[in-house]
Amino acid sequence: ALRSANQSPITPFAQESLAPAANPEREQEREQDTLPEDDDYNGGMNITVVRQIFGDDDAFVARSIRMYLHDAPRFSQDILNAVNSGDNTGLISAAHALKGTSSRYTREGLFSTCLELEELGRDKALPERHAKLMHLWAKLETQLKQMTQSMHEFLTEHDPSGENDTPAHR
Repeated sequence: ALRSANQSPITPFAQESLAPAANPEREQEREQDTLPEDDDYNGGMNITVVRQIFGDDDAFVARSIRMYLHDAPRFSQDILNAVNSGDNTGLISAAHALKGTSSRYTREGLFSTCLELEELGRDKALPERHAKLMHLWAKLETQLKQMTQSMHEFLTEHDPSGENDTPAHR
């Protein structure tokens, strides 16, 4: 289990249900202090995080990745729809969903961008900060492409079932 700043064990999934901190920047710093380091992290899947969550069960990781590849584009589209319609509640929900599912694969890049989008929704940034949110969504899309590319590479190398049948591979 991951350890929080006070060193009490928490599960990866319980971590995302914690109430937002009064100071989001300090909370992010605290969270980054407790996450595994991976010198090989390239913006996609962080194998250190994946192994911490899933262990060495490549078949289970592959099944989970296939679900992620199915769901993540919908969450990204939901974020864009919320931003364009000025829906702070929808932004919070979609960013939280993508953050939660992405937390199984990384605690950097994509995860951090989702966290920032979620916090801006909580701060009721829409409609006034539409341009900022569109910039963050574009950044998220780039990070999501890096994530999905690294996932496809993992499936190519490690999918023992040979079921690498995802939309990008059809």
